[in-house]
Amino acid sequence: AKADTFFQHAAARGIKVIPSFWSTPCWASSAPETLKQNCSGDWWNRGVTRYPPTYATDYANAARWAADRWGGYMAAFQIWNEPNEANQSFWKTTDPAGDYVGLVKAAYPAVKSSRFAQLPVIAGGLSKSDGVFTQSLYANGIRGYFDAFAVHPYTEARSPYETRTGNERKWSFISGVPWIREIMLANGDDKPIWLTEFGHTTCNDFANKYCVTYDAQATQIADAWTILQGWSYV
Repeated sequence: AKADTFFQHAAARGIKVIPSFWSTPCWASSAPETLKQNCSGDWWNRGVTRYPPTYATDYANAARWAADRWGGYMAAFQIWNEPNEANQSFWKTTDPAGDYVGLVKAAYPAVKSSRFAQLPVIAGGLSKSDGVFTQSLYANGIRGYFDAFAVHPYTEARSPYETRTGNERKWSFISGVPWIREIMLANGDDKPIWLTEFGHTTCNDFANKYCVTYDAQATQIADAWTILQGWSYV
């Protein structure tokens, strides 16, 4: 009921939603029993939800159900969120790329079999423009199982115009997004890139590498949109 209300209120305001469909309920989680503890107590506070489902088909079935119910309110359906985070905040497994590809391969046809078969399915949702992880996804067979590939090209407090080289491109907006594009094309993939998150954080702790002033936030967001005008694939 809470989700019904949310989607309806978004629609009333002319907003299409991109849900990040993530977090595993205890009964489906591959978390160790030391954390699951027979799913008793507040298992959601024990990190259980960060682990992949034991069976990717359980996630796929849930994804199809969600697409059937709310697909008409959605702009796209994003599979999980930031599976490449080194601290495993969202995806806790010894094989992040391989297990994520397994999830995508199960979920993509499931969502496409919903009554909203034209709903775009987004894979990736990567933290930063992580080319190394992107290549690992292709090496594990992700090609052909998504309609768009998403990255979150945050640059901490730095300008989106700041360039980087090599693997450091992960931390750059203007260098990083084209890097992802290069990797996709090298793997024979011409699907579009969606930036499902990016921006700059206003806060007062300027020792924090993410903090910027309101003026800097306004300037850097405008700069990012200027750069975007040159990327027809985004």
